[in-house]
Amino acid sequence: DSQTRTPHPATNHTNTNEATHWHAYTDGSGSKGKATKHTLAGWGYHVARENNNLEGKGRVVTDNKNAAYLGASVGSNNTGEITAITELFIRMLQETEDSSTNNLGTLHIHFDSKIAANTIRGIWKAKTNRTLIHDTKQLYKQLQDKIVIKLNWVKGHAGNQGNERADQL
Repeated sequence: DSQTRTPHPATNHTNTNEATHWHAYTDGSGSKGKATKHTLAGWGYHVARENNNLEGKGRVVTDNKNAAYLGASVGSNNTGEITAITELFIRMLQETEDSSTNNLGTLHIHFDSKIAANTIRGIWKAKTNRTLIHDTKQLYKQLQDKIVIKLNWVKGHAGNQGNERADQL
């Protein structure tokens, strides 16, 4: 059973008390060439759970008047990767909001973009898309109050089923 979420805001909620370990895979893609505000890019995430999976996918939105705008200034592979993580954080905050406990287990995020993960964690300084990264950092901090987050790099296009599913989305 799979729940698919298009660009935020989402409306579906599931009780997270049934799962102590979440395994999430994120991916983004963009057109080749110089990235602009009009370059098409997409994002996807796949969360594997025992009882059902959560999935989300969509386009990177660069129009600040669009309700799904998260701060990306261009459509690119990197903004797709960061948007996938951002959308995952939004979804996980929604999934955990009904819980009165602050210890809901561990979220293992498997990603193939070191740029996305390291700028979100503040290891590397963001040179572009600062609004998107700043807001994602804030969501990261909010989610850390509810669940342990472990970020794990995986090689892209190397046969990892979760990563392949995120890539398909």
